[in-house]
Amino acid sequence: MKYYSIRIVGALCFLLICPFSQSLATDYYLATYDEIAEGLPHDVNVKKIDLESAFVVGNVTLRHGGSLWNEKPLIIDVQSHKYFLFAIETGVYAKNSGPGAETTFVFIINDSLDITRGQHFSNASIDHFEQFADDGGFRFELRAANDTATIFRRGIYNLDVNFQPRRIRDFITGLGTGDIRELDQFEYLHRLNNNPDNIFYSVMSGGVFYLLKLNSDNTIIVSSITASRRFASDIFAFHQDTQLLYLFHLNYEQHGKFPEYEKNYGEDWIEPHVLIYNPANFELVDSLPIADFSPGNYPLSESGQGDVVGDFIVYYFFEDEWIGRFNPAMLFIFDTRTNEATWLRVGWR
Repeated sequence: MKYYSIRIVGALCFLLICPFSQSLATDYYLATYDEIAEGLPHDVNVKKIDLESAFVVGNVTLRHGGSLWNEKPLIIDVQSHKYFLFAIETGVYAKNSGPGAETTFVFIINDSLDITRGQHFSNASIDHFEQFADDGGFRFELRAANDTATIFRRGIYNLDVNFQPRRIRDFITGLGTGDIRELDQFEYLHRLNNNPDNIFYSVMSGGVFYLLKLNSDNTIIVSSITASRRFASDIFAFHQDTQLLYLFHLNYEQHGKFPEYEKNYGEDWIEPHVLIYNPANFELVDSLPIADFSPGNYPLSESGQGDVVGDFIVYYFFEDEWIGRFNPAMLFIFDTRTNEATWLRVGWR
């Protein structure tokens, strides 16, 4: 597997605090598919990225084949040590999953990429396996595939000293701690993590994202910024050190089953740029150009908040066009100290 990177100089990135904080200041963990031989299922690998060098410094194979449930880890503390959880399903109609009995695999690894525990559940299907900010655990629900009987009851879980799931409490689907249900035209408002200015975001139909500033008691929308991904990906972030709000507009490609939805390199292209705002009043502070990815190393269109890891702003593009085709998995990295960004190809999605 080759890793491709494009050094982007002179760019100022936007940043957003991610609900999934990474374990070390300069390390980032993700999962991806890797081709081992043409015509065979892809490996499911977890990789450790050194953000300082923008290079893959570690790799572990979880399974040969299987559909990856979460491309970024669920992060859990066990006796003051951080562990990363990943889930894989086989026997389902999904990418990299062939016919057979439906089975769920859960892996727990440490920050050295050692597999601490691996467990499989036959005739099992995942309903929830995710993590929101301030959950104090991870959201989990597992049921029998043939009759929907409960295996692990829906709830927020942590891990005991033997790495066994232990249920803490229930949760509200789609809402994290500090989020808001139903305000004005918005059904869900998600808090932009660690910002002190009552800033939320919400996605509407058609992929339109809103950044919303509320009043002090979160009952009135004071101002808003709209981002539509018709011809661009819209990624946003708040950075604690700079105390600024960043909104990126980035190009993308799409290659799938239907020719009418194809979007090739250079087609409906924009000049990639970042808009920088004062979070206190949403006043535009600056607008700067951003270098593009190289031909052949492309993301799909995505919108959402980026991950903040120390001085770095990171976004992992992993959304899929079609299960019948593997496409590049791309990681976008921005160093706030140097205003230098990098596109890193980390595998396949």
